[in-house]
Amino acid sequence: MENTNIEWADHTFNPWVGCTKVSDGCKYCYAENMMSKRFKKVQWGPGGTRIRTKTWGEPLRWNKQEWAECTHCGWRGHEFIVYCPSCGDNSLQPTRARVFCASLADVFEDKPDQRMEMNNWRRNLIELIHITPNLDWLLLTKRPENILGWIPNKRMTGYTLSNINFGVSVEDQEQANERVPLLVELKTMWEFTGMLFLSCEPLLGMIDLSRWLTQIGWVIVGGESGPNARPAKIEWVRGIRDQCQAAEVPFLFKQWGEYSPIRATPIGFPFEPQRVGKKAAGRVLDGQIWNQFPIFRIGENHV
Repeated sequence: MENTNIEWADHTFNPWVGCTKVSDGCKYCYAENMMSKRFKKVQWGPGGTRIRTKTWGEPLRWNKQEWAECTHCGWRGHEFIVYCPSCGDNSLQPTRARVFCASLADVFEDKPDQRMEMNNWRRNLIELIHITPNLDWLLLTKRPENILGWIPNKRMTGYTLSNINFGVSVEDQEQANERVPLLVELKTMWEFTGMLFLSCEPLLGMIDLSRWLTQIGWVIVGGESGPNARPAKIEWVRGIRDQCQAAEVPFLFKQWGEYSPIRATPIGFPFEPQRVGKKAAGRVLDGQIWNQFPIFRIGENHV
């Protein structure tokens, strides 16, 4: 999808569609609700078939576009002009477009009945990433234990892949304890120069990330949306924000989700989050929008 509405990416690319739930954060999966229940394009779960998409040519087209970023306000776009259309400043710098892969699947899902087919798709994806050096690829997974086995290193392919970034979804402390150590292992066990990032969405509890933040390049946080959404507490979000500030790690707060963090009950009574809808709840935390990004320039390797 070109020019995605996801706050932390410029484009979304889905090499295939379909997945299986693995933890509590998957309980009300938006991708399942949309692609399986609403549009009935695929069947979710271990019994469903993963369907390869027909959009593999899109990243090749995005790779040809010149992208710019305003270092003053953060505006991004492929209109290469002198002055930023958002703030009017002339602080535009060339950059790479960010591609979220995959919003409707998990690239590292192991599906025994389609293992050979999906391994071929993964090889195709690595080749695509290699031939699109003007794109920053963001691969987000709930299955980091499979990354090392399925992503070939430089000695095997000759590919540097400095434009690939790996992230894990962590909705609570249990999943952080399980997934983040496997993610940071990539820096020591694989010839990998990209960025590691975390997506704490949907945020379902307090998370202490401090022990890993020296190896993490970006943290994204968001509350849950949808008809069955669970509220995110303001102290959970503040806690991660404060940890990121202390470690000087970029922090992006995506949304509150369906529930407002503003107290609707009088002081002295138990706090009850008020369901107001995603748009009304917004994404303001302590009086500001937290839109911090790691900044990469054309020609720079990630550190």
